[in-house]
Amino acid sequence: MKIEKIVTVPITCHGRTRRGIVKITTDDGFVGYGEVGETASEQLGPIMTDRWSRLIVGKNPLNTEKILRELWAGSLFAGRGGGALLSALSGVDFALVDLKGKILGIPGYQVVGGGFRSRIRIYQDTAGGPDAATYARNALEAKQKGFDAIKFDLDVSFGERRAKYGYDPYNETVTNEELSLMVSKVDAIREAIGYEMDLAIDLHGRYNTVSGIKIAQTLEPFKLMWLEEPVPPENVDAMREVKMSTSTPICCGENLYFKWGFRDLLAKQAADIIMPDIAQVGGIVEGKRIADLADMYYIPVAPHNNCGPLATIAQAHLCAAIPNFHILEWHGARVQDWDKIVKWDGPVINKGGINLPNRPGLGYELNEKEILRRDPDAEDLFT
Repeated sequence: MKIEKIVTVPITCHGRTRRGIVKITTDDGFVGYGEVGETASEQLGPIMTDRWSRLIVGKNPLNTEKILRELWAGSLFAGRGGGALLSALSGVDFALVDLKGKILGIPGYQVVGGGFRSRIRIYQDTAGGPDAATYARNALEAKQKGFDAIKFDLDVSFGERRAKYGYDPYNETVTNEELSLMVSKVDAIREAIGYEMDLAIDLHGRYNTVSGIKIAQTLEPFKLMWLEEPVPPENVDAMREVKMSTSTPICCGENLYFKWGFRDLLAKQAADIIMPDIAQVGGIVEGKRIADLADMYYIPVAPHNNCGPLATIAQAHLCAAIPNFHILEWHGARVQDWDKIVKWDGPVINKGGINLPNRPGLGYELNEKEILRRDPDAEDLFT
């Protein structure tokens, strides 16, 4: 058996966002699908995977890790350390795992080691709003939909710092006014949902070390599931300093790539929880390596995820296959018809979780009619 063809077709699969869907076909008719991560645009994803076709076509599809290693090795001078290239590689990984599972007749999570669980816990990344009351209302809405965990952005964006509040946008120091706004929003959320529902807060790495410590300590009474990226991700020692200063759990890792990106973070135990983006670190196979490394330090894994349904399902298979899985992110709360491009048993996100079936591969089928309705030029996915 050999791989006969690889194509990547951009389709509208995450709101109005177009993402590349990778299709790998064997010479005896097996097909695997994957979704390219968000940093490889609809133009870059197809370009990269087309260039890799010479390394993929003719290979045995069961040699998943060998193929991925050759793609990685062949990308030494193309920025293989992260970014768009790894987003494209992750899409290939998803398609290969889907393909191998179908060939062997086993689910994707069994391809990479077997299942610890069949239901994957999800938290909803939720829009904030202009005031604390909006945060509280949105939190309560998520709780009523069946979620037992939620996350909000609490930082003031670069542009807002000057335009809206008059802060210096280049100074990463939190002001007392800003900190008071944060506390009022978190207090309103807790008033709405109580403490039986987990609450995470994201700061997007916008603050310096002193400010990160101040924010983390101030939010301690609210018993957060975690505080995410209180300082920029490039300085592991600064992240560790924040972590060691507070009882608020610190989570980071969405901007780190491959297992090497997590080496110092884990060795220095600079975070309580890591959040690799499986659609950007190299895929399920590499994500499993990162999770295994984290397990050596008893650190839970809560993958970052801003993808459409194909990549979300793919990441759920990794979450099923690792013992130290904590919770998976979901960014589709405000996206209409989010899961209509795949055929699934009901909605993909079902009362705060994903129920993985025992079907071969990643378990979904593409909804040809809906995809072609959105993107009439996507015929290559079905020919």
